Amino acid sequence: MAKPKVQIAKKDNAPRLELAQKAAHIGTFEWDFQTNKVIWSQELKNIYGRQKDSFKGTYSDVANAMFSPDRKATNQTIQNAIKEQKELKVEYRIVWPDKSMHWLQARGKTFYNVKGKPLRMIGVVIDITDRKRLEDNLQFLSDASRIFSSSLDFQTTVNSVAKLAVPHIADWCAVDMLDSKGEIEQVALAHKDPKKIAWARRLRKKMPVSRDDTSGVPKVLRTGKPEFFPYISDEMLIAAVKNKEQLKIIRNLGISSAITVPLRMNKKVIGAITFVATESGHHFTKTDLATAQELANRASLALENARLYTESQNALKQRNEFISIASHELKTPVTSIKAYAQVLQRRFSKMGDQLAATQLEKMDGQLVKLTNLINDLLDITKIESGKIMFNEEKFDFDGLISEIVEDLQHTTDAHHIVQSGKVSKKVFGDKDRIGQVLTNLISNAIKYSPHSKKILVQVGTYNNHVKVCVKDYGVGISKEKQEKVFERFYRVSGPKEDTYPGLGLGLYISSEIVKRQGGRIWVESTENKGSTFCFTLPIEQKKH
Repeated sequence: MAKPKVQIAKKDNAPRLELAQKAAHIGTFEWDFQTNKVIWSQELKNIYGRQKDSFKGTYSDVANAMFSPDRKATNQTIQNAIKEQKELKVEYRIVWPDKSMHWLQARGKTFYNVKGKPLRMIGVVIDITDRKRLEDNLQFLSDASRIFSSSLDFQTTVNSVAKLAVPHIADWCAVDMLDSKGEIEQVALAHKDPKKIAWARRLRKKMPVSRDDTSGVPKVLRTGKPEFFPYISDEMLIAAVKNKEQLKIIRNLGISSAITVPLRMNKKVIGAITFVATESGHHFTKTDLATAQELANRASLALENARLYTESQNALKQRNEFISIASHELKTPVTSIKAYAQVLQRRFSKMGDQLAATQLEKMDGQLVKLTNLINDLLDITKIESGKIMFNEEKFDFDGLISEIVEDLQHTTDAHHIVQSGKVSKKVFGDKDRIGQVLTNLISNAIKYSPHSKKILVQVGTYNNHVKVCVKDYGVGISKEKQEKVFERFYRVSGPKEDTYPGLGLGLYISSEIVKRQGGRIWVESTENKGSTFCFTLPIEQKKH
């Protein structure tokens, strides 16, 4: 008995292929160069947003869907791939019928006849909008961090947040903060059109937001949770507004999408950033929401840094004001005590009481040190507040050097100050302030070379500058400490790590004076062998 024939149904692979393309979001095409006809898969139509739109099946229809600024370069890339017989790989933007923008990547292979004439191209297309958006957003956040770190001013920071977001993330960006009374205040607003910004600010005054509003900034401030509206319908607008006038204004704006994210400081919600898409027709994605939240996190950190900086500056200002007032108040009684001490010293000398006269002389020396310390404190407050004044004029530089060397020689019997070199020119600058620098350097040389007897003061000129170097043979400064000696309150230690007396202000003040006079100051030193402090100053008046 013959076995019955089993009929095997022929497999239709087309539905399976279509299902696979849909799952992977891959569209396929075949382009016949002879007829210029293009065959699209259903998924490719979906990728082009042409589900409900007729596709004429020609390459011109494909080209017309491209974003016009990309069209020429994309067409050239395709023609080059065909001509050079290379695989096509190109990225370009397209505009959907709803005006939204999408990034695509196309890859294709061209087939040729035996004579090398191109016959057709087959290929695949994928939507890379999310990937491109992610790449752009990562770069955007990197730029944001750089901009935020460039300023510690609160208002500058919030303005940077808003301006940075437009037009990268949104068409509009606003930053709202809670003021000291708990009211909502708009502190920054950005749009590419300044006229629209002015209009929006007038509108905000006319229609202020209320803490009790059930959506938008007030809700985010209450809940601490972001609001995300990828698509905004007319029904949503009607539900959000309070009256017909507001509805008309909001409709005219043409809002297509919106995101509002909270700003925090010490885990407390202090404000919110709002991103709105209008004329671009863009619809925010979850990637945009994640970027907005990360931007808010970085902005929150920048605002916290700005707040801490402002507080520290205020504290510094108060400290400087206190030091300035205290120093001024101290100067009067110290000056009086010094005057009385000198009167008593002369009287005891005439009376022949040499012991009392000597003690009063030592007292006068200590008062001189106290006066110098008070003057240093006054100088540092003036420097930090930008109020240090200079009385500039032409003066005899060599005469100033000789005068200071002679005066300081009288203060020490243990050291011999040797002066060499001359400028032989008048120098333009503040004579008293430059004298202060030289006095500091020679006084330091005396203090930090207790076991040597010689200090050299060398003077010369070069390139229309004077150069002064003060060399000692004392304790010296190690290399790692040389950069610190011109810092405020830094004090040099001796061989046994003993710190020499003083506030550590003299070199800082000297360096600030030299810099403000257009010069330069530096040190060259070897530990246990001594130090050479040098400074230069321009001979002529600086031209502004």
